[in-house]
Amino acid sequence: MAQNIVKLSEKRSEIEKNTSTAAKRLSMLFDADTFVEINPFMTSHPELTSDGLVCGYGTVNGSPVFAYAQEPSVLGGAFGRVQGEKIKAVYKKACRMGVPVIAVLDSKGVRLDEGMESFSVLGEIYNELSASSGVIPQISIVSGSAMGSMAVIPALSDFSLALESSKVFMFSPETKENKASEGSLINKRFETEEEMFAFARKLLSFLPANNAGAGFSEFSGETYISELNENVYSASDLCGLISDNNDFAQTCSDDCLTIGFSRFGGQCAAVIAFSGKEADGKSLSKAAEFVSFADAFAIPVVTLTNLAGYSTEDDEADLMKGISKITSAFSKATVPKINIITEKLIGAPLLSINSKMTGADMVYVWATAETGLMSSEAAVNVMDADSFKNAGDIEALKMKKLSEYRESKLDPFELAKTGLADDIIEPAETRAAIISALRLLYTKAEAAKPYRKHSAKEI
Repeated sequence: MAQNIVKLSEKRSEIEKNTSTAAKRLSMLFDADTFVEINPFMTSHPELTSDGLVCGYGTVNGSPVFAYAQEPSVLGGAFGRVQGEKIKAVYKKACRMGVPVIAVLDSKGVRLDEGMESFSVLGEIYNELSASSGVIPQISIVSGSAMGSMAVIPALSDFSLALESSKVFMFSPETKENKASEGSLINKRFETEEEMFAFARKLLSFLPANNAGAGFSEFSGETYISELNENVYSASDLCGLISDNNDFAQTCSDDCLTIGFSRFGGQCAAVIAFSGKEADGKSLSKAAEFVSFADAFAIPVVTLTNLAGYSTEDDEADLMKGISKITSAFSKATVPKINIITEKLIGAPLLSINSKMTGADMVYVWATAETGLMSSEAAVNVMDADSFKNAGDIEALKMKKLSEYRESKLDPFELAKTGLADDIIEPAETRAAIISALRLLYTKAEAAKPYRKHSAKEI
């Protein structure tokens, strides 16, 4: 028996030596001295220590999490059957216990020498990820590469993080010269692994362990932010300014919107902040996916809506698909939905973006905002075209007409008169309004709807 103790020590040393990169990466994720490896001795060949995969559980910010990490020094991180069996076990355990799974990927694809054996197990992992979607949060971290069929794992995850140098693609350069952009596949990229894993820890601190949702924690802090009455802020800066401790976990951003998680008075919320530009189909689709994620995990949704309309430059089909996605997402979501209309909301987005028509619980409008069916420039050009023909000073007349239109048609009080806004507020009252609404809506319950398997048009 004593020999087995020695043998165990030797094997553990061998595993530690040959999985050092994967282990180091997991150490950046988990709280110190909490990670417990499972199935360390499973391997398809004696020379492949742990079969190139370290998996197990521990705590992140004090909460339990499962994770697995591929070891790039073992066959370049190539995925094999035994790796797949270990990964499947992780998802099954995590689902039973209701805790998140983190995948740390560094693989050049599937082991071709194993043929269909490893390929079919990878398909079973896809199935596990799909079955776990909406049950437990799933995050993929691409530390090196996720090539070939391995690239589907980040695509199936709720959030995907990667280094600037990471490669994520289905087709290799040998088979496709001009690889398509990853688009929205990767939510956020980082310069260093330390930054990436630190953000993963931060992101997990905002997410509930499972779809039962997160609890409400008390928080006392300043709610009236006078700077908002005096200055104009970018979407991301605005999100930080109104959050508890100015702490905003940004998961995605583009020219049109910023997406991430905040806390308001101790309550976590999914935040979508539009930047004031015209929205295109791609941005609307991103926002729709985020709303669906939040709804699946019982996370309230807060929108900071600043939109000049929909993009006239975007492909019509892409735009309409994006509009239908965001409309459907808000209509289906049963979590608390709060809309703050900030600088402007013009035209068709009034109908779809977290509106009363799509089920918003509370809609507030900044007193300084412009809201209406058409921008002042477009409306004046259409409605007053004839009056400009004979005008002596066209520019002066145009400025007069623009001012009149803004005062009569873009006045936020006009929106409130129709009941499409619950209240007009100072910008400085934004944080207070969100906290008050979240506390009111904490016990929100939707009335039962007719049974259906799913909508006939999954968008």
